[in-house]
Amino acid sequence: SQYVELNLDPKEDTISGYTQITLNLAKPSTTFAFHSKGLIINSVKVLYKGQTLEAPYSAPNTFDIVTVSHPQIATFKGEAKLQISFTSHVRDNSNGLYRYQQGEQHYLFSQFQPMQARTLFPLLDEPSLKTRFRFRVTTPKHYQVLHSTPIAFTLEGRETQTFTFAETAKIPADVLALSVGKFDSINVDGLPMPSTFYTLPGKLEQAKDAIAMIKPLYQDLANYIN
Repeated sequence: SQYVELNLDPKEDTISGYTQITLNLAKPSTTFAFHSKGLIINSVKVLYKGQTLEAPYSAPNTFDIVTVSHPQIATFKGEAKLQISFTSHVRDNSNGLYRYQQGEQHYLFSQFQPMQARTLFPLLDEPSLKTRFRFRVTTPKHYQVLHSTPIAFTLEGRETQTFTFAETAKIPADVLALSVGKFDSINVDGLPMPSTFYTLPGKLEQAKDAIAMIKPLYQDLANYIN
């Protein structure tokens, strides 16, 4: 499982963050590894049975893999945690977390396929590795934050707001979704779960055809899978 904290402002270029990756070690290993692409790693700590170790780590290799090493890691078995503080950057192309501007409004949208979540935060970013993610996102007030799961609770500050989202199912990182901005929305009826369609302000009329297709597409996929 993985917990992720992000401080996001659509008008800013940099993103500060923190993440904790919980691992279940079936056998001893001399190293841990995670994916990181274009990130600044500020610190890496390893937690195991009440111990906190400051762990040295490598620069990313050709495959964006950072290796964490410590002599004591070889003695670990069972649950261990990687705690990583990092800085990432908003992108101007349609990969990772990227910026979009409409008039005076700024937006952030995610596109994590293929294997682009590693440009936003450190993680185990392989399609075959499925993880339960839990996100906590802080933004300036008056922005909406949309994510793969519903908001579990909100904390209001003087100038900021923090949204804690429900944990995802066990999924590959490619299918995570995250958006920040100001949106119009309309409920989508006829589905077995509460569903909402979001658009940029003033664009709901353009969404009608897509909304009309959602129910039959969902039913076709459900029939195919079942």
